[in-house]
Amino acid sequence: MHNDLQRDSSCSDPVLEYTWQYRGGGRPGRQEFANAIQQAEDMIYRSVKFSAAPRWFTDEVNISQTKRINSWGGFGFRTNSFHLIEPGVERLDYLLNAPLTYEDADGDGYKDTCIVGSFITTVTDPNQIAVFMPGYGTDPAYEIRPLRVKLALDGVCEIAFPRHLAVRPDLQERLDAAGIDGMDDANFLLEVDIYRRYSDPRSAVEIEWACGRCGDCTVCQTSTATGCMLIQNPRNGLVYVQPARWQSDEYLSNGGQWVPENCLWVTSPVRIKLNYRAGFTDSRVARKLCDMAPELERAVAFLALSYLDRDWLTCEQIRNLQAHWRFDLAKSESTAAQSSSFTMDEGLFRCPFGTTRAALYAWRVIQPLMVGEAVLNI
Repeated sequence: MHNDLQRDSSCSDPVLEYTWQYRGGGRPGRQEFANAIQQAEDMIYRSVKFSAAPRWFTDEVNISQTKRINSWGGFGFRTNSFHLIEPGVERLDYLLNAPLTYEDADGDGYKDTCIVGSFITTVTDPNQIAVFMPGYGTDPAYEIRPLRVKLALDGVCEIAFPRHLAVRPDLQERLDAAGIDGMDDANFLLEVDIYRRYSDPRSAVEIEWACGRCGDCTVCQTSTATGCMLIQNPRNGLVYVQPARWQSDEYLSNGGQWVPENCLWVTSPVRIKLNYRAGFTDSRVARKLCDMAPELERAVAFLALSYLDRDWLTCEQIRNLQAHWRFDLAKSESTAAQSSSFTMDEGLFRCPFGTTRAALYAWRVIQPLMVGEAVLNI
């Protein structure tokens, strides 16, 4: 994106959607950045067993037939992810289509902020507000975030986000895509779709038997029932599960309640599916169920920068930043002009992300957050 308020320089070259778009000049595209960020988040998850930002998970647990059912007819489990938030599956309910206006928040002559027209809603939690580009449904590739959400006591909702997140997708997907003129409002969205995102507890647990319940067995088939999940230790991922059915009640704040199943189990279940929301949360963040903690943002960003497959060819500032974080601190080299080597503690070589400066930085950030397992101090 470019504008007439800033002089052109090597760092003014646009970052296009894809690397193969011929006006990209060999620079990494936004999709390549997205893949690198996803790789960095996945690497962190595999190391610490929780995601850097909250999201929904599904675990499938196979039950040993020797496992005893306790006196209440339920089981205790440890989920695959730590830092549990709530049971349930992700649901997105459409609220409305809202117009956008653009404002110059800092008075520099450039409209840098998108303002969503105020609207009345029954949603009371700002974490439940989600915004998508119109015409793409709830495709996560077209979600707009981060957001600033303000909910008043009278139900009035106000939403704002950076203008560069509202560039029209059709302009970015073109084969001959070029830099977007940031001064032209026609290059940006006119409206957005607003949804309520929440956890639906009705599908939190699915219990499967190799034989039907209460003596009603079907040969060579399985039978299923719903269940409820009680989070006993969120940090360590400990939950308790038992068969139950959801009873809707419009007078309850969450729309219903769980009623225990009185039917006795003939045999132990063979499989239980757990659906839940989990991830690291930071109370310093305004929407802690949506956004990442600042230190984890930096760790993910630098790690992703080091994972890019190509060098930045033009902007010297970014090229130097990339070279700094990609530098391998385990490398020892010598040339006619100079030689360099670093002394590293033996434990650093066991860093799961590698030995680049970004990898070791990310490892130091996440180590204090690790739970449930032995931690290697470096």
